[in-house]
Amino acid sequence: ISSSLDKSIILFHLQSGEYIRSIYHPEPVTILTLSNSNGLFTAYSSNNNLLYLYTINGNLINKAVSQLSQINSIIFTPNSKYIITAGIGDFIVIRETISFKIVYCLYFNRKIHKQILSMDFIPDHQLSSFENLTKGFLITSTSSSNL
Repeated sequence: ISSSLDKSIILFHLQSGEYIRSIYHPEPVTILTLSNSNGLFTAYSSNNNLLYLYTINGNLINKAVSQLSQINSIIFTPNSKYIITAGIGDFIVIRETISFKIVYCLYFNRKIHKQILSMDFIPDHQLSSFENLTKGFLITSTSSSNL
């Protein structure tokens, strides 16, 4: 799957690399994230600060305005039950995948953490790492629940 500022999202077959389909997106795509478990993907456009959720067939499921002034990173939890967004601002937003309902916001001290540039889960699904490279910080946060 790939995206572009020309408003296109292109899907390819994972094993063969063959072209499958193109999807027209209403805005230039800034960030694209594919779920590993359910065939869904998100597309974010910084032009309108909207987060979109699509099926792998290109059907729009939902869209929502971001609570952040700009998203820098989007990840699905390993079970794809939640979408986590982070960026410029002092918090990380956790949403239910299908409904986009906000279930939790993780707040940071804005004086220290200006923006989060990337996030990822390590293989045990319990530890997430959040990077803030503007001040040289690498922040890790353990999760007591199974996201």
